[in-house]
Amino acid sequence: MRNPRHPVLTKTFTLPNDNYWNGVWAKGDALYVASGATGVLVFDISTPANPVLIRNLPGGPPINVHTVFVEGDRLYAMSPSPNAEVLIFDVSAPQSPVLLNRVVVPERYGYPDDAFAYQGRLYVNHTDSGYFILDVANVDNVQVVGRYAFDLQYSHANAVGTFAGRTIAFEGGEQSGAHLRVLDVSSPTQPREIAYFNTYNETDAFRGEGLFDGAIGIRVPGDGHVYVVDTARGLLIFDEP
Repeated sequence: MRNPRHPVLTKTFTLPNDNYWNGVWAKGDALYVASGATGVLVFDISTPANPVLIRNLPGGPPINVHTVFVEGDRLYAMSPSPNAEVLIFDVSAPQSPVLLNRVVVPERYGYPDDAFAYQGRLYVNHTDSGYFILDVANVDNVQVVGRYAFDLQYSHANAVGTFAGRTIAFEGGEQSGAHLRVLDVSSPTQPREIAYFNTYNETDAFRGEGLFDGAIGIRVPGDGHVYVVDTARGLLIFDEP
């Protein structure tokens, strides 16, 4: 990527019987890969063109990890099964993560699909049980401080930032009729919708051919835009509110 207009593929990496990798994040000389078969794969990328697999996390019986997110010295891993939990690691030594806690949201339905960490809170997309806000400042005593529920909910991805003094979350749904919702979460116990954008057009190519459909990825990097990935429309770019 030294010339972003002409990326050069330098390496591909696969593992036998481990072919569902849904999310990645890099910190220092480590790359974390979310594996549906073996948890979090940790690679040494000190030589970027030749990544080396170090270990899988958390160790023990393999688990399904769907997405990962790094903020500071913490790695959050969202695991749909077998326990529907969020795993929190200390990654102050990037290649040697240390498990700090395993958090289960007290909800009968759904599982953590994706999450966004921001200012001591973890904003969790918990599929068909909605959108949860966790206080993770004290990693030994993680608490649910807020929840946003909506009709036919299937919360999939989100991004959070501060705009004009307000904490705003962009929450993306999945499945038919999914929306991009804009939520004011300045009061975490009472998040409320302040806007939305319906990314779903029935006339889009490939729309409705699968169960999982809609706005499945969101990033707000602080450049004045919101970037949304939709399963049929591709990359959508919005101005920040």
